[in-house]
Amino acid sequence: MYYVRFLKPPRIERASSGCFFIKAVITITTDLGDRFYPLDTKLLVLVAANGDSQDEEFVSWKANTRALPVAARVSKTHRSDIVLVVSPTTRTKTDVRGSQLRMPPILGAISSTIDDVSPGAEAAKAWTREFPFAESSRPSIVEDFGDSMTNHVWDSSVCLAVGLEHLIRGRLDDSLPTLKQLLQSEPSNGLRIIELGCGCGVVGVTLSCALEKCDVILTDLPEAERVAWRNVRRGGALPTHSKANQPVRFEQLDWAAEELPASVKVAPFDLVVAADVTYNTDSMSIFIATLSKLSDLSNGMPIVIATKTRHPSEAIFFELMEKEEFIIKEKCTISAPTTDENVAEVEDPEQIDVYVFQRPR
Repeated sequence: MYYVRFLKPPRIERASSGCFFIKAVITITTDLGDRFYPLDTKLLVLVAANGDSQDEEFVSWKANTRALPVAARVSKTHRSDIVLVVSPTTRTKTDVRGSQLRMPPILGAISSTIDDVSPGAEAAKAWTREFPFAESSRPSIVEDFGDSMTNHVWDSSVCLAVGLEHLIRGRLDDSLPTLKQLLQSEPSNGLRIIELGCGCGVVGVTLSCALEKCDVILTDLPEAERVAWRNVRRGGALPTHSKANQPVRFEQLDWAAEELPASVKVAPFDLVVAADVTYNTDSMSIFIATLSKLSDLSNGMPIVIATKTRHPSEAIFFELMEKEEFIIKEKCTISAPTTDENVAEVEDPEQIDVYVFQRPR
């Protein structure tokens, strides 16, 4: 999959005619930023204010472009609280075929809000991204500028979030029957879920919004806390900035620690989720040790792992899981193509594998 990203924050400029324009520089790149979109395509560029958009404009992306300036005229009726939207004109929705989920090839981006339309006014260095959920009311996710991997969404986290939401809504066939039954159950106290290596928090925040009742803990290292909390609040789960007694929250969790944090150990979990955590073979042993601690705490709850194999050495993950007696109970694959169906692929479609592990009780 590919993502529209802002390389320079949108900025207001005034032309000699007196008209205002909002200008930015964007790119279309992979989650790791190691490849640029390899085909010619059209992009939709528009200015939106308070949910209303003005006339659409289009720009052309040429294959393997690294940076593309974009601009849109600001309507005279839009003088405050505007955003710049850059999105593909190709398929933007998820294609569901039985048990198969096929993601769109490019995900667009929405800039931060510019409060006042005046020359030199600039959006904050962050953007939001909306995902192709089964229901349009699902949360949008904030990503920040910068090279830190915690600031951006990764393919597996996006696919897992979208897949779980479709599963909850009954839009997928029974490729993951045990997981589907768990997510569609309605225990009196709600499901208790923990996400490991949450980054932006896309999976946990999505679950907190899609489930009627749940208690979700997002966990990662300290550098992820700022962006994770921003997405918790954007997801509508927190009415205030209070961290106490909320249905979804962030907690620092270092897999290398000998013990789980006290705030995590207060009660068993019904489900563990993690995405894109197997790429770093150096951290696999401590990650699996953390899974073992959670499994012991929770009497062998299901563990959902979404992964996109990036190099052969990741196979060690499955060997280590087997050694710790974690068994693959269910598996499905989500397709992440690089082009629309009516355009020949210039790269092999990427596959996101979703596994449900469990240790026998």
